[in-house]
Amino acid sequence: MLSAAENARIGRVAAARVLKPSAPGSIWVTIYGLALLGLIVIYCTILTTAIFSLLQLQGNLVRNLWPPQGLWFIRVNVAAVLVFLMTRLATHLWRCIAGVVTQKYDSAPEAEVGIPLPADEYPAIYAAVAEVGNQVMSPTPDEIRVTYRPECYAVEQRSFSIMGDRRLVLVIGLPQLEVLTQNELKVIIAHELAHFGGGDTRLGVFVFRFLEALRQAREESAESGWRWIDPVAWLSWVYFHLYLVLSAPIRKHQELRADSWSAAINGGDFAARTLLKDWLLSRQFAETLAQFFRTVPRKRTDGNQTVFHEFAREFQDLTPEGGDYLERRLSQEETSSFWDSHPTIPERMQNMRRFDARDLPESIPAYFLLPDFDRIETRLQQQLDAKQPAFPPTYED
Repeated sequence: MLSAAENARIGRVAAARVLKPSAPGSIWVTIYGLALLGLIVIYCTILTTAIFSLLQLQGNLVRNLWPPQGLWFIRVNVAAVLVFLMTRLATHLWRCIAGVVTQKYDSAPEAEVGIPLPADEYPAIYAAVAEVGNQVMSPTPDEIRVTYRPECYAVEQRSFSIMGDRRLVLVIGLPQLEVLTQNELKVIIAHELAHFGGGDTRLGVFVFRFLEALRQAREESAESGWRWIDPVAWLSWVYFHLYLVLSAPIRKHQELRADSWSAAINGGDFAARTLLKDWLLSRQFAETLAQFFRTVPRKRTDGNQTVFHEFAREFQDLTPEGGDYLERRLSQEETSSFWDSHPTIPERMQNMRRFDARDLPESIPAYFLLPDFDRIETRLQQQLDAKQPAFPPTYED
């Protein structure tokens, strides 16, 4: 019987051996990522060059045509237009620079959702995450949070993004903890931590912030009566869509690469089945949530019934036949494109199944990792009640 440390070392060696050809750190992926960063620099250069060109034009106008002779009002209007354009360009340039290197224009604090799990109070889940991180060559997250949403993701926070300091946050969905086993949860955690280990979140900080700066510029321009004749608005609109399309392939590659690490550590078929189960549970939870808030009065079997209790009680796992059927349906309904930012579920499952099966420990419910699971359910139910969607009520006896 191998120790946990020996199993982790074997997992790292197996992952590195299998993944080396398509690699984290592949030269072409690195070049593509640098090209995306270069596009940010090019955008700022275009704005800066335009500002100086307009300043030069304004200077020529003053030197050669001032004081005005003849049609003075035309010259005044031209000067006003030049000042307007320079102001718009300078505003967009500042938004871009501030948005990329600071948190000034971050719109969604993904890492602040749910509730934090202090490491000293929840050593079991931190130990499990550290074990997985060791296998996928990822740094240990600085914080783990639990959210009521049926999703798990990794977030990198940088107060000043060109500096080396960063804060890594792993967010885990309570619906996943309700119905997954610890082995299944580790498949998902391995995928998320592989984003840290592969440097995906480091590039993602720049990509997200740049797109967010452009998006806010577009929204601001949309409220202006000059938007149809404003060249700066057109530039931000074109560059936003261009960058969104050009950044999609590398984001898709990152997802498949993270899946590969997870499958190499946990076994290909098991990882693929877990992915399908995770897809199913997110949709079943959405249905349970809608029904929970529609029903008045809520059916309570005890004094502390939550939507999470209801979901865990009603969740229907996939049988092997049901999994095969769902996989065929998804293959028929989901279409793939080179320019998609995320691969389809069938693509991801096919990629995972390239890896051999692995012997895994006995299945244990994932919620055993949290000793006060009921209290966490209650706290997240309170958060959910505060954001209760406006569903039309269904009255039941």
